[in-house]
Amino acid sequence: MAGLLAGKIAPIDHGDGPHELMDIRTKGWHSRALDARCGLGEKIAALVPSTHIIGPVSRRFGLNENAVAIVWSGGQSGAALIGLGLLERG
Repeated sequence: MAGLLAGKIAPIDHGDGPHELMDIRTKGWHSRALDARCGLGEKIAALVPSTHIIGPVSRRFGLNENAVAIVWSGGQSGAALIGLGLLERG
């Protein structure tokens, strides 16, 4: 949905990426795991923090011209923690 709003391929939120393919030290894709599992290598979108701004919202939606699209979690554990109020700001 974030990519649809931005009108381009969107990066993937750290909390939404498949954790078995993520290098938790660098918060990026683990290249050997990625190649072994699915052979995608550099073809997969980057992993970024949930506050990452993708860019302006596509004009086709008729939203405020200053609106921007950000990456967000698709309901994974991080979103559950936020929804339950178990995290503090910052």
